[in-house]
Amino acid sequence: MEHLINTIQNCDCIPFMNSLPKESIDLIISDPPYGQNFGKGHATYNRDDELVLPGYVEIDKKDYPAFSKRWIETASKALKKTGSIFIFSGFENLEFIMTAARESGLILRDQPIWKYSFGVRTDHKWVVSHYNVLHYCKNMNKVKFYGHSLYPKGKKSYADKIDVWEIDREAWKGYLKTPTRLPKAVIEKILHYSSVPGDIVLDPFMGAGQTAWVAKEMGRNYIGCEICKTYVDFINKRLETGQYNIKTL
Repeated sequence: MEHLINTIQNCDCIPFMNSLPKESIDLIISDPPYGQNFGKGHATYNRDDELVLPGYVEIDKKDYPAFSKRWIETASKALKKTGSIFIFSGFENLEFIMTAARESGLILRDQPIWKYSFGVRTDHKWVVSHYNVLHYCKNMNKVKFYGHSLYPKGKKSYADKIDVWEIDREAWKGYLKTPTRLPKAVIEKILHYSSVPGDIVLDPFMGAGQTAWVAKEMGRNYIGCEICKTYVDFINKRLETGQYNIKTL
């Protein structure tokens, strides 16, 4: 597996994860496709359309339960008994993801939410301004959690571990971007509490490459999958140049 360390693979994550040695991954961070068949206007909400990279691959709603079962089952096999998997999900597909995780033998350890600075505007529903962050493990007694990796015991440590993560989105105004991406601060938080330097972090839906970027900064090893070649080129250029934001490929 050494040849895969600190690389982004342009492939379908399911057969790729199936090929990994069992229990070889310390931490998995996953922001899977939404299964909402978003139109262009929604995917690029409040963004400069011409700077949003094409190629986002969506999963049809009717296929989402089977898709969730397949990728979560293969991810679970690759995860160490001491490891964690964090899955980001909106409420629409939460039941499919939680069912798939349970059937794959994963244990729900925590369920924080990431509350972001603005949501998608709607006239007929509440404005959605958070994502569920499902924290799973394989063994509650062995899973790693570094509760004071950021702050010593005290008020600041307590506040940082509250399960509502109030972290602003990143606009990347004037720069290339993918339709969806996690803020750097969200990834940093997960890596601080659920990994140590030298650990292997897998992201099966790498997107803009945020997990790889933060893992590299924090001394973790990463393995990424991304089915869109344009996104892989985008990630590699960011990593190779050391530029967090870029304007051209």
